[in-house]
Amino acid sequence: MKTPEPDYASYQLEELFEAYASINRERFPERFQTIKDAIAAKQKGNYRCCKCDCGAYEASRLYTTTDRLVSREPGRFIAVSCIECGYTEFYRSHKSALSELVDFFIN
Repeated sequence: MKTPEPDYASYQLEELFEAYASINRERFPERFQTIKDAIAAKQKGNYRCCKCDCGAYEASRLYTTTDRLVSREPGRFIAVSCIECGYTEFYRSHKSALSELVDFFIN
């Protein structure tokens, strides 16, 4: 008996990422493609991976620190990763007033 396909269009983005990470690609190739399409539709951006041309991505924030002897500011980046091939690009993020306050107390 075939199990009914979930309604991925009704999933939240985080639920779609969980489904993407846990699905068996070889066993359910149609569902895998449906999940990828649902993620791309939810993101509604014009992102295209330069390696595989996938339109779905996962974004996260990355913070770096430096030694106090080196007079450089800590870095803030946005990492944008293709969910198909994993290719990642880093973009420098702008400072907010809150992040400056946190940096003041940490450094």
